[in-house]
Amino acid sequence: MQLTYNTIAIIAGIVGMIGVVYTIVESIREKLQNKLKLSEVIRSLIITTVIVALIGSVGIVIVVANGSPPIGGVTATPTTVSTPPATNTPTPNTNPTSGPTGLAPLKPQEVQSWCYTIPNGGTCDISHFVQFRRADGVVLPYAVQMLAEEPVGIKLPPGFTAYVWDCYHGQIVHGPQDLKQVCTMKVATGTQVPD
Repeated sequence: MQLTYNTIAIIAGIVGMIGVVYTIVESIREKLQNKLKLSEVIRSLIITTVIVALIGSVGIVIVVANGSPPIGGVTATPTTVSTPPATNTPTPNTNPTSGPTGLAPLKPQEVQSWCYTIPNGGTCDISHFVQFRRADGVVLPYAVQMLAEEPVGIKLPPGFTAYVWDCYHGQIVHGPQDLKQVCTMKVATGTQVPD
């Protein structure tokens, strides 16, 4: 097991607590055997308490200052997917690129036509469909992204490939397919998912 700041702080706290219990037991035993004054026992307990408080404080400062990594030293990094908000205004094709080996263009309106509503789902409003834009700002004229607020159905025709998130799992699918629940989707002409 790898020692981390949390582990060290926990060990210090346990050792400190054992020290307090041991000191109390020993002080009472010594008082009974040697008939020590009560003030000496109290002084011993105060000194022990101060030492334990200092050890605990140092442990807390170490944990807080270092971001409190868990035992084992592995930190979980949340994965977030950043997607641009959907708007009613179509995304302008700035910096368009041609598709690999001349793929046919794909427009948001065409992908919208594949959409259908499902019970307790969302709508197929055009504002949910935008031209796909890479993280570097390059717009792909052969790819569209769908950002639904609630799930919808999609009838993916042949000749298209999509990465589909059904609100629970993601998968790559090739048309033709009737997708019964789609929350987000990246779709492109051909056999490759846009990235």
